[in-house]
Amino acid sequence: MSVVARRKELIWLMYFAVAVFGVVMIFIGNEISQKIIGGVLLIVSAVILIQYFMIPPIAIIRDERNRLHLPKGITLDPKDIVDVSYRRASAKGVQYKWGSIVIITATAKYKCRYIADCEHVSKIITDIVYKSKSADINIFQ
Repeated sequence: MSVVARRKELIWLMYFAVAVFGVVMIFIGNEISQKIIGGVLLIVSAVILIQYFMIPPIAIIRDERNRLHLPKGITLDPKDIVDVSYRRASAKGVQYKWGSIVIITATAKYKCRYIADCEHVSKIITDIVYKSKSADINIFQ
């Protein structure tokens, strides 16, 4: 077994800070609009933190037969994968190295969020897929 993708560490600190700021706005805000904005910040940050901590620290694993093991017990054979893409996280025109990986099969679409170095991970998975498909072609020649 080898690690293909890891969850980006310390992102939770950013969202935790936003949640704390939301709580501060709720309690210290003078106007109702400040309290509403604080509540929205708190709720959105809480949802993101829950999503983040539901992802295991090692998000994608490759086994001896090159099958990919995703969170929630999902196992994918590389031959079934149709497309692999990534989307980097960005804010105010700045792109970060972490982001989401999207793996598409003929029957489903799987998205892994908060992945460290998502571009590199996407290339690794694409390489695994092409090598497994080219190995099948070479058998019949």
